[in-house]
Amino acid sequence: MRAKEAKRRLALGRRELALRPDGIFLSNGPGDPEPCDYAIAAARTLIDEARGPREAIVARTNRNLVHLDQVLEGSAATRLFVEGGWYATLRLPAVVSEEEWVHALLERGVYVHPGAFFDFADSPLVVISLLTPERDFDEGVNLLVVTVDEALKGPWPH
Repeated sequence: MRAKEAKRRLALGRRELALRPDGIFLSNGPGDPEPCDYAIAAARTLIDEARGPREAIVARTNRNLVHLDQVLEGSAATRLFVEGGWYATLRLPAVVSEEEWVHALLERGVYVHPGAFFDFADSPLVVISLLTPERDFDEGVNLLVVTVDEALKGPWPH
C-alpha cells in the first residue's frame, strides 16, 4: 500500500475515533491477499493515543483501592482479593441479608451492586466501583463503614 493511501486510512481511523465508538474492529476481509501493514500501524497509533486515559484509569483505581483498604482497617467489612479491573468485592457482616444491606446503603446514597448480580454463592457480598471519582468514592466508603458499625450495635436499621 502506498504511503499516501496509508495516511488517508489513518486519517479516516482518527475521524472514526473522534466519534468515540464503543469498540474497534480491524479486518482486511476474508481472502484479501493485501498485507495488513496499514492496520497494524493504525492499531499502534490507537494504542499509543489511549495511553493517557488508560494511565488515568489505573491511577484512580489504584488510589481508590488504597483508600478503601485504609478505611476498612478495623471494620467488620472486609475486601476480597482483587484480581484486576475496576471493582472491589466486600464481605459484610451477616447480621442482615444482602438485599437489606443494599437497600440500607442505597438509602444513604451509597451505590453498590449485590453480590448475587455476579453469581457469588456467599452472602452478604457487595461490589463497588473503583472508577468512582475520588471525593464521591471516599464519601461512599466512609458511609458504608459507618452503616456497618451501626448495624453491629443492635436493632437495625437505626
